[in-house]
Amino acid sequence: MLRILALLPLLLGSPAVGAIELVTGTDYAPYAADSALAGGMATEIVATVFADLGDPARITYAGWQRGLQKVLEGEFAGTFPYTPLPEREAVFLYSAPLVTTRNVVFSRTAAPVRFEGPADLRGLRLCLPAGYAAPKPLLPMIESGAILRVPANDLPVCARMVADGRADFFAIDELVGRRAAQQAGLPDGTLSAGGTPLLINTLHLIVPRADILADSRIAAFNAGLERLKASGRYDGIVARHREQFLASAAP
Repeated sequence: MLRILALLPLLLGSPAVGAIELVTGTDYAPYAADSALAGGMATEIVATVFADLGDPARITYAGWQRGLQKVLEGEFAGTFPYTPLPEREAVFLYSAPLVTTRNVVFSRTAAPVRFEGPADLRGLRLCLPAGYAAPKPLLPMIESGAILRVPANDLPVCARMVADGRADFFAIDELVGRRAAQQAGLPDGTLSAGGTPLLINTLHLIVPRADILADSRIAAFNAGLERLKASGRYDGIVARHREQFLASAAP
């Protein structure tokens, strides 16, 4: 099912006539989600840049795979937020980063795991929720048995398991992990994320290379994104979404 976010008309104060059609996913809060504030952090950034360019966008929500396929079929001009992958970069042109995310190791503050590299996790128990892929840098050690995978129903359950010693750590986006600890009802400071990030990812707007407007559209978007950052409004968007996302899980 496709859901349309009427965000740009609100920003512009007028209907989005001849809007550029974009699609994003439904469940990647706080970055893109139909239930999130303004559709998510990345959504508001993309919408604001296009609004500033005078090129209004209409943003539709769909399943990730379906949305990507619809872009390739020409139904949408682009999609976001996506991380760079070689196979995807062969087909899509990427914007400058919308947001940088940090995947970190969360452990019990009373028995902290100071992560500087995968070797620091040897012999430890990783809590991995159902449906979550294991972090790529840890896959060789998981497959060899050097890191023990402990299953859980969801991420808040992992937070509780780490807090009570049934697992040693979990690894996830820093914001998502902090919110999971809140959702688990853990007192502030029960878990901590220390050491080197496990992964640093960048999230991007992508458009098909086959589109004759791809180069000019990405160039204009990148210039608009730089102006948004220089104005200080970018930092305000990011801060507002961070605060709302974490506050939404507070007791």
